[in-house]
Amino acid sequence: MALLVAGMATAPGACAPRDDDAAAARARRKARMAVAARDRAVLQGHVRAAESLAARLPALRRTQVGFVDGDTTVILVGHFAGDTLLAIDENVRGAGGVTGQARYVLARGALRYVALDRAVPDAGGRPPRRLRLALGFDSTGALVASSKNVNDAAVNLDTAVDVRARMARAAALAARLSASARAPGAPAATPRP
Repeated sequence: MALLVAGMATAPGACAPRDDDAAAARARRKARMAVAARDRAVLQGHVRAAESLAARLPALRRTQVGFVDGDTTVILVGHFAGDTLLAIDENVRGAGGVTGQARYVLARGALRYVALDRAVPDAGGRPPRRLRLALGFDSTGALVASSKNVNDAAVNLDTAVDVRARMARAAALAARLSASARAPGAPAATPRP
């Protein structure tokens, strides 16, 4: 026997599709939460490795390079153990007050971790839009964990823009720093005591 309640007919089993939809939505949410928890744990491992490297940076050889790219000024600091580039610090100042810092950590020449913090002022007088991005890569260069926040709210990662752009940027900066460090008489290379 079907009942008519507020214009809706209900019969035994009529709610099953909605229950299935709700269960599927719960399962998708749980899966997203599990991936986010895994990513946090993996990124924490990369952060610990980067912090360990940061403690060693004062003992490493530094190469500093500055350049202008359009209306953006970039200062790079490469940290080398011998001829091996271990980390790149990038500081950016662009038109309209755009600022940013990034650290790229490499192992055996491969990008392993990126931490980016960028602020873009709002023309309407509101607080700047702040982007924070963390990417962790395995030894093969595959992305294994990520985190992206805009104004402290988690947002979806855009693989084409966020990951590929950071990988290409790291490779270009590493090439620039390595060439500068190898240049004869390059004054930017400074050994650390």
